[in-house]
Amino acid sequence: MANWCSLPTEMQLAVLGQLSLTETRALAYCSRSSYTLTIPTLFANVHLSSFHVLKRFVDNVPVTYGQYIQTLSVNTRVDHSISQNAETHPRTDALIALLDRCPRLSKLTLALDGSLAPHALPAFTRLSCLTALDVEPARREEDAPVSERFVVALARSVPALEHLSLSRITRSAALAHPCSVPLGVPLTEDGDTCYTFDGTVPFENLYLPTLLDLRLRTLRICDTYLGCDAVLPYPSVDFREGKTGTLEQLTLTGSMYVDPSTDDTEPLACAAWLAHVPNSTLSRVDLGCALATPRLLTSPGWVSPVDSPVIPFTPVSPSSTGSAFVFPPVASSRARSGSLAAAREAEVEKEKERLRQQYPAIEHLHLNASRFFPEATALATTLQAVPRVDKLSVADDDFPQEDPQCAMDDLADWCSVLADILPGSGVQHVDMRFGSTGWNWEA
Repeated sequence: MANWCSLPTEMQLAVLGQLSLTETRALAYCSRSSYTLTIPTLFANVHLSSFHVLKRFVDNVPVTYGQYIQTLSVNTRVDHSISQNAETHPRTDALIALLDRCPRLSKLTLALDGSLAPHALPAFTRLSCLTALDVEPARREEDAPVSERFVVALARSVPALEHLSLSRITRSAALAHPCSVPLGVPLTEDGDTCYTFDGTVPFENLYLPTLLDLRLRTLRICDTYLGCDAVLPYPSVDFREGKTGTLEQLTLTGSMYVDPSTDDTEPLACAAWLAHVPNSTLSRVDLGCALATPRLLTSPGWVSPVDSPVIPFTPVSPSSTGSAFVFPPVASSRARSGSLAAAREAEVEKEKERLRQQYPAIEHLHLNASRFFPEATALATTLQAVPRVDKLSVADDDFPQEDPQCAMDDLADWCSVLADILPGSGVQHVDMRFGSTGWNWEA
């Protein structure tokens, strides 16, 4: 019977394709030829858990092995301080050295101990196969913030980027004024940092909403303050006509800094994001907060474009019904008040319909139950904001499996809210799941 080393390379590769990673590592220790054969598999997926590990990998692993890396996860956190001055950037330099030897890299996950230096961007322009990028801070935002200006410049630098996921990104004080954000929201002071494309052309307008300019298929922004985006300028595109964007999935979870029940800045911002998506249809949208109706339409002092005075109530003595206010007895005044109310209602509906035309139709709307509380007004506003929602799903992935009674209580709360909202909403399918407890509904 032939031994392993005498088998043709084709047969060895066929066997290698059936082995697990643990078995492949064991095979690599059998002989030098086996090790050489397993190198592409062993280095296809690389995880570097700290800056120290990254530095050792760059210094000791042969440069030629980088051609086999397809998926790379790097954490640049250090357990001790690194002596450096304004001219030295050891984390950035080590990462650049690694990326320069990975021409086939397709997915990159970065946990950064603070933003990289601007001279890192040209290295990303050379990653022609990179399609998926995940970025998050390695520590707390207050200790090692990753700036929104940096991550937007980074995303723009990757030529073939299709999937972008951002978590706990710190907004820039150059875009969100400290006086306009809630207390406790961290901001970065990097307005003077010049991020350049290919080292020469400076990037402009480096704020998160400009990510809608990119030809992305999926965009996830999680645990990031979005309240300032309700007033930021968005890409200058006529989104109501000729929507030809590539975006298929959008995730906006909001942040822990704002309570949506008392502060509608993030719901307003999420609505602004959705209204400026350059697509007529999205296959899936994941939300962690409601879509708020602009204050213009909900303010008691809103006046229709027909500038007519509002007829006040007339105070009289309390009647037998206990009411201290009655309408003026003049018929013409009553009729005029009714016509004003009807005109205002018509203008509100007209404005809402105009806003609905800006939103894309959504095939699947997913609500994160751990953030999105079953409140009737918020849910109704969200479903009414978009022209079409085919499927609605509600889930709490972190729900404790061992508490079925709590799951049933939450399910009952959601069902009671949806019972009054689903009729006439256009939703065709509902799927709710809390741990192992679920409920489905078909129109």
